Amino acid sequence: MVLKRITENVFCILGGEKRINTGFVIGKNGVLVIDSTFSPEDAKKVLKQIRSVTRKPIRYLFNTHHHSDHTFGNQVFSTKVVAHRECKNIMTKLLEREWSRDSIQKYVEENPEWKEKLNNLKITLPDLVFDDSLEIDLGNLKINLIHMGGHTKDTSIAHIASSKVLFAGDLIFQGRYPFMRDGNSQRWLFALKKIRDLDFDVLVPGHGYLCDKREVEHHIGYFENLLENCKKFIQENLSSDQIAKRNEFTRFARRNVDRHEENIKKVCSELIQM
Repeated sequence: MVLKRITENVFCILGGEKRINTGFVIGKNGVLVIDSTFSPEDAKKVLKQIRSVTRKPIRYLFNTHHHSDHTFGNQVFSTKVVAHRECKNIMTKLLEREWSRDSIQKYVEENPEWKEKLNNLKITLPDLVFDDSLEIDLGNLKINLIHMGGHTKDTSIAHIASSKVLFAGDLIFQGRYPFMRDGNSQRWLFALKKIRDLDFDVLVPGHGYLCDKREVEHHIGYFENLLENCKKFIQENLSSDQIAKRNEFTRFARRNVDRHEENIKKVCSELIQM
């Protein structure tokens, strides 16, 4: 984990290849943390990084969406957890199935490398929810939390307008193919175009390195290419397997290339069901 100071009051912690990016904003009255990583153990490392910069109280933890790599560290931050209403709804349902104690235990047995990290996991739900947007006031600094959807139904972003910084969560996968399993391509494209209209100079992606609006444009091009080609080849009565092998699709990145065909098939499935 690499701590980066973006502005006087805004920081990010880059997770590298194996972890998500997290961040925190320091205001007069305290701190807002953005995402908590996949495990309490990693979240403690994030907390240590925060405490290397400030001793101010952590007032809020913002979950950009429900995926476990963004929420399983929540328990470490003994504070108010903020998220979109649907984030809490999805997490509540997952606790009955994939995130039940038995399911987590089975996962640990199948992936022993996570035994220590998830051994004392206590999944912590958001307790402050919003619908469209929510302004967090840290005294001298305001953060606007905005629901976007796209990557997941509950995906939201954090925009610090006064600092011209945007935490985009997993709407941006810098340097790698996006993960679309729980997403919707048209909604994702709509969200990217909304992000493009916001005022910011620095973008913190959910995965990858710091970037700017050029990366948003890169993602927009990727999704437009996906949708255009999938529509065209569906009209030509090609199967999704055949479509996935076509070379007309944008070669988007060098990492996570296995997702390329998965994303094509996902978009085809969406379009066929319309």
